[in-house]
Amino acid sequence: MTTVAHGLTAIDGVVGVALGGSRARGTNGPGSDVDLAVYYRRTISGRAVQKVVELVHDRTTELTVTEPGDWGPWIDGGAWFHAGGLKADLLYRNADRVRRVMDDAIVGQFTSTYQPGHPAGYHSYHLMAEVGINVPITDPDGILAALQSRTTPYPRRLRDAILKRFLWESDVQLKQLDGIEVGSDPFFEQAALGRVLACLVQVLYGGNERWYLNEKRAVAEMASFAILPERFAERVAIVTRGGPAAIREARVLRADIASAFGSPRFVGRR
Repeated sequence: MTTVAHGLTAIDGVVGVALGGSRARGTNGPGSDVDLAVYYRRTISGRAVQKVVELVHDRTTELTVTEPGDWGPWIDGGAWFHAGGLKADLLYRNADRVRRVMDDAIVGQFTSTYQPGHPAGYHSYHLMAEVGINVPITDPDGILAALQSRTTPYPRRLRDAILKRFLWESDVQLKQLDGIEVGSDPFFEQAALGRVLACLVQVLYGGNERWYLNEKRAVAEMASFAILPERFAERVAIVTRGGPAAIREARVLRADIASAFGSPRFVGRR
């Protein structure tokens, strides 16, 4: 993919290309996708991207290339293609927007958005997480290096904001479950329990000062966290099954996680 990265960097507006996902984190398997982040300023031409990708793309497989904005305000756009027997996911990232999002995250400000492909929600600090995890392949002007230098150490104000927001939200969601007869509204119960877990995962990533990318393999990755409730993966599985035992377990799990971070100001605030 180095050839592709250099070809993409030659496109007008592109400031650098980075390897992301499991390959950047070193958790990939032999058949894992190759994730590429293409950082640009002002705009990027999908047609120019397609010309570069077509040089390596396996023509027996489908090729998708979009213009910026086609995949929504946060995912932006990109391409799907196959090369060398591997599937590649290419994502556009506006470097100036990433910098602005990072400015906000560093002082504890972020937004959360519904986003297809991210069932637990898309939080704006994901853009900062990508910068922190990605491995630059091309960075001719040092723009990616400058962004990455701001991701260490993990911002304390972002950590505190994540704990406050998601411990509060998980508490609200559990209190809503108190008001229904278990089993009477399965859709609501499942959605609520899913939201509770989504919040608690954010708390554990933020509290451990680890960058969160997405839902895939998150629970497995958390096994290495310094602060983690006992039997966490097993307890998550119990919550996903639904029913009275799931709700009870979700309440205890939230209480254990809140207690683990040791500050009552994060617990159940409204």
